[in-house]
Amino acid sequence: MAENMNGSLVAAILSPQPEIAQTFVATLCGADVPKGQVQVSGLGGVVVEVPPIEPLEVMVEHVKSADFSVMLLRFVDDATLEIALAIMRALPPNVQSAVHIAIVREQGEGEFKMSCPQCGQKLMIKDALAFRRTQCPRCKHPFTIPGQADLVRRKFLIPQEGTVSRVLSGDVESCLNALRVAHRQSGGRRAEMKSTTMRLDSLIIDNAGGTIS
Repeated sequence: MAENMNGSLVAAILSPQPEIAQTFVATLCGADVPKGQVQVSGLGGVVVEVPPIEPLEVMVEHVKSADFSVMLLRFVDDATLEIALAIMRALPPNVQSAVHIAIVREQGEGEFKMSCPQCGQKLMIKDALAFRRTQCPRCKHPFTIPGQADLVRRKFLIPQEGTVSRVLSGDVESCLNALRVAHRQSGGRRAEMKSTTMRLDSLIIDNAGGTIS
């Protein structure tokens, strides 16, 4: 289970490539550690941690106990997306909806990796070619080149108005922004539940099995 430091929010950082998630945490916390704490404007202290991907049950418990989560995607080829989707499918539906998807790019990068929709051949696609017609150099299948964010939306069933964040590797502000958007997507429900004081008077059970009013 995720541990809360000093009442801070907890964010689980997921990725099909664990090193991408670890770089995200290191960018914010200044050390090569799987867990750290960072101050986020509007949210206060946030503990960011990289849950272990295996065993699967342990990962699921970490994500369920977090206040919100971020799924980081460096590539969107079929093999990478299948790992990401397998992680998502392992989570309960209400937890899946609180996982924010963010695309990771290197500084100045202008292309991304995807797969041919017909034969699965991995292809490097320039951003400038998005929405143009092309054909796979391997199987010659013609297709319209998607934008990377559009491809992610389609694969993860994200509505067009939904936000897919862009994180620049090593850039603190874009990492912080992904956390803010992820918290907003979750609705802040876990944080609100934790900060609300509830009365237990009407929930006390007497020896006969009834409640004491």
